[in-house]
Amino acid sequence: MQIVELAAQLAAAGNPNLRGDAITAALLAEAGARAAAALVRISLAAAPDDERRSRAAQILQDGTASARAALSSATPARRIRDPVKSAPAETPFLPDHESRSRVSRIAC
Repeated sequence: MQIVELAAQLAAAGNPNLRGDAITAALLAEAGARAAAALVRISLAAAPDDERRSRAAQILQDGTASARAALSSATPARRIRDPVKSAPAETPFLPDHESRSRVSRIAC
């Protein structure tokens, strides 16, 4: 579950532009751990006292907590100004009114 923990740390304190990637990594690692824990339970169904069952459950619980921490670090993305919508009326790439009208018709 080191991957989940690392991803949670990156989501909380890493590059904000990569926060979504870190959260995704945490969730995917948790999903892998959940699948592995299920396989352990299935494989050891005949041995309910086997310590590997409880160890797998504990690892999964820790990983789930780390994945939830990663999710809680998610904040709404900062709004980025649309350069086309916020461009002044006279822009160097649209030399006259007719060109701007053509672009508007295409965009709609």
